Amino acid sequence: MSAAVNHPKALIAALALALVSALGAAPSRADQVGASVVDGRMVILDSDGTWRYADEEEGGDEAGCDRADTLEVCATKLGWTKTQASGNFNLMYTHSQKYYFGVIAEPYGSTHGMKYQTLQAAILSNAARAAATDAKKVPVIATEKVVQGRRGLRSITYRPTLQGTPFVFYNAYQILPEKSVQLVFWGIGKDVNPEFKSLIKETVASSTFK
Repeated sequence: MSAAVNHPKALIAALALALVSALGAAPSRADQVGASVVDGRMVILDSDGTWRYADEEEGGDEAGCDRADTLEVCATKLGWTKTQASGNFNLMYTHSQKYYFGVIAEPYGSTHGMKYQTLQAAILSNAARAAATDAKKVPVIATEKVVQGRRGLRSITYRPTLQGTPFVFYNAYQILPEKSVQLVFWGIGKDVNPEFKSLIKETVASSTFK
């Protein structure tokens, strides 16, 4: 179990570097590296590891949705702007130059022995490492064992101080048999304000496992 926590891609390693640097990330689109026809639709593979249907460019039914492993996120429909993914993130977005959102999909799940307690502890441990403090000193605002009626999808809201600046994070995370997936939202501040809370709720609702 400890090996999973220390996995080089585990959870949110080097949290401050990955996320604070993302605050200045400019919107970009990954380069196309391949294409194929799947079920009669042209699928384009981008250099950041994501894929999209070619007909999305023409306003297809799936326009505004991105996929990271088993998770489909329709974030751009909600005003999120996709940015270049960095660090351990498979997908990253920004909204109104105030809020940030990323998806982390990792290749281990319940069949590998991953537990929710381990995942939550590692989230706080990595936040503490980035904030140069102890995990017990990272303020936890709230936790949920069922998010939006989805059993298995849990969340934690916490408030580390990174490089002297207060950040608030909301992680919704789920452990599947072969995967662990996190939807990570963050912004500057000491709490999730009503506007941010509504945006998080809509974004999580737009995310489905395929």
